[in-house]
Amino acid sequence: MTAKKIAGTALLVIAALYTAATVVSVVQHSHFIDDDYENFYLILHNSFWDYIFILNDDQCVPLHRIFTYVIYALLPLNFPFAVAVLLLLHLLAVGYLYRILRLLGDSDVNGVLLFLYATNVFLFVPLLWWSSGVHRFLYVLLATISIYYYLKYRLASDRRYLLVSFAACGAAFFVYSKATLIPFYLLGLDVCLMRRVPQPQGVKRFRVLAPFFGASLLHLIWYRANIPNAFSPSGWDLRHITEFITQSFNFLGEGLFTVVYNGENTPLNALIGVCCLGFFVYSMARARANILIWLVGLGAIGLNFLLIATSPRNVFGLGSVLTHRYYFELVFLVVIFLKLILDNLSVGQALSWFPKPVQIVLQSQRFHLALIVVYASLSFFNSQVLMGTPRYARHNQVKAYMENLSTSVARLKANPPENLAFVDGNVPEYITGFKWKMRPYRMFLQLFKINAAYGVLTENLYTITETGEIERVR
Repeated sequence: MTAKKIAGTALLVIAALYTAATVVSVVQHSHFIDDDYENFYLILHNSFWDYIFILNDDQCVPLHRIFTYVIYALLPLNFPFAVAVLLLLHLLAVGYLYRILRLLGDSDVNGVLLFLYATNVFLFVPLLWWSSGVHRFLYVLLATISIYYYLKYRLASDRRYLLVSFAACGAAFFVYSKATLIPFYLLGLDVCLMRRVPQPQGVKRFRVLAPFFGASLLHLIWYRANIPNAFSPSGWDLRHITEFITQSFNFLGEGLFTVVYNGENTPLNALIGVCCLGFFVYSMARARANILIWLVGLGAIGLNFLLIATSPRNVFGLGSVLTHRYYFELVFLVVIFLKLILDNLSVGQALSWFPKPVQIVLQSQRFHLALIVVYASLSFFNSQVLMGTPRYARHNQVKAYMENLSTSVARLKANPPENLAFVDGNVPEYITGFKWKMRPYRMFLQLFKINAAYGVLTENLYTITETGEIERVR
């Protein structure tokens, strides 16, 4: 086996182990939570067509609704099955991301960049929460499909590829509001790749993006017009926006180095900042073409942060910077633009700065293997540290409660008593979060499709304990 094949196999195996370990950890520590339960309740009380067009807070997300409908119809309240569906979407996106990297140029850096995406520290976050995860995994998949087929169109000028790209972009609008930025990604890539095509052809190709931007604008107008009054606009405070975007870039950069962000300035954070700044300066000094790529890439990612900073739904202000799930959906963009930057650099030139013995070590296969093992290990370790923080601690509580409740319900269904009834009560707040209307037993227990009366005195009256076990009252 050649050195290249050994390296590729090592990257694949370690990424697969990382993904498997993350999935196992998520299944062991989480369950459905918050608006997951409201979505399941809506399925029970609406026809399929009515359900998929019900707004999710302020977003029309029929594709999101369809996936939720399917998992509830096939295996109700089965969280491992839901995680398996999210994993499938993730793996498909990984496949399309690899195809994008290959289209941009076949080089050794492709496997490393794909590994960076597959083992990023933020992966566990969208897996923890179905409703949030399906937004993000579907969005990333459709965004990578749209980018891939747009790049295919650039190479072959076959309008069928353009139609597939437009269809994927349009479908993403009905999954996640950030899909309105996909046309900007396509335009950005077009700008970065203009040097590969004659200028007139490049300018002409910008025109094909007009329908993408038109659809994006219409969707954005509709989206802003349908935001509930419960949300208050953040406004366009320049100081707030600047601080938000700066802190968000800091957060993302640390995440790419697998560091758990604590919101404080530490020597490690400073070291990461120096490394990023050093690479930024070096890459532009060695290749002027990278100046444009950096501007476009940082602009594309900055647009994501701007969208959050100015969103009427951002009621937490700068506190939203600490929301980890916002960063997972950006890593694929980082990988694509890093690919364009690294392709303009020479590894030999970079190594020439080091003494000969150090060069030998840096080029050795054992060093490369150790590096990827250390990166994946740190990423997994830090993701587990994050999972143990107060922000995610209640996922463990929800899992324990729901497993006890599911077992108790199954026992009751196996031997149903006559005139089954439950006292009036509520499930704990940590189960449904801000969807407090789902807390009463009379609503929550409907999700288990159990026949029972509520708040009436019968000879078979039950309640639910604080730990989720069903106990007989009389």
